Amino acid sequence: MRFSSLFLVALAALILPACHHAGGEASGPAPAPVIEGVEWKLVELNGKPAGKGADGQPATLTLTAAGTRANGYAGCNRFFGSYTLTGSALRFGPLGMTRMACSGTEALETDYVKALEATTGQRAVKGKLELLAGTTVVARFTR
Repeated sequence: MRFSSLFLVALAALILPACHHAGGEASGPAPAPVIEGVEWKLVELNGKPAGKGADGQPATLTLTAAGTRANGYAGCNRFFGSYTLTGSALRFGPLGMTRMACSGTEALETDYVKALEATTGQRAVKGKLELLAGTTVVARFTR
């Protein structure tokens, strides 16, 4: 029994160092940032501060973790629709929207939906998400 215990300890001493990377560096490319399953808050739209919606809340965007449905708050109304994400390419399908009346948020809502419809790509870095139309950033978000 004592021999078995010593053997297991010696085996563990050999295996554990092999599981640790020298210098703490990860091997291979860094994993892509997760953008799905997160509620993103709109902070910039077409190069300008986005402002707040009718209830003082920022517009939002959520891409479902299942990878097919997008939804969010556009400043007055809620929107919903489909999306496709392939690598850095991102496109939104037709978007539907509730039809509540609000005053003072029409420009935010209209510009935000136009930015979503123009989106062809995305990039996510350090807790921020940018939607791109070609190479132009049309919307910036934070978590």
